[in-house]
Amino acid sequence: MGVDYGRKRIGLAMSDPLGMAHPLRTVQVSGRRDAVEKILKLAKEQESAEIVIGYPLREDGTVGEMALEVEQLAEILRKEGLMVTLLDERFSSQQALRSLHIMGKKSGKHKKDIDAMAAALILQEYLDKKSRDKS
Repeated sequence: MGVDYGRKRIGLAMSDPLGMAHPLRTVQVSGRRDAVEKILKLAKEQESAEIVIGYPLREDGTVGEMALEVEQLAEILRKEGLMVTLLDERFSSQQALRSLHIMGKKSGKHKKDIDAMAAALILQEYLDKKSRDKS
């Protein structure tokens, strides 16, 4: 399962048996506790073996406030028994916006789609890396 974490919305994505990531949905959250509950519920429903969360480093690669928040989220999820991987997501939202633009969707009306698409891009990058590492 892929997660694009935000304080108000989280984008979610799932992979299929062929190793392709697909945007699932974006959910509104009212803080980290709510985000944890929603991620845990979806992980259980989807029988997710692993969660990949976008790690929002600053453009220069340093850890900022949001990255620290994501680290804390990951730690809470690990304590709940989930396998969690953090993946650099510095440009996932811009890539998601470009992908939606190519699909003919305007960003103003589809902000929630951006988050789910960003989650799918994060997850796909992880799946691709994992596949390359096996080779």
